[in-house]
Amino acid sequence: MKSSPRCYKCGGSPHPKRECPANNAKCHSCGKNGHYQRVCGQSKLLIRVVFLHSKS
Repeated sequence: MKSSPRCYKCGGSPHPKRECPANNAKCHSCGKNGHYQRVCGQSKLLIRVVFLHSKS
C-alpha cells in the first residue's frame, strides 16, 4: 500500500509552499526555521546514530 504524499515542511497534506503553516516555525530538533521537528531530517539522523550506538 502506497502512502499519500505529504508536505516536506510540515508533514501535512500537500499545499503550496507559501501557505505552509511551518514557514515561520522553528524546529525543536535542529533549531532551523521553516519546518517542524516531526519532518526534520536531522532528528531522524540523530535517532539512528543513538540507536546504532546503543546496539554496540
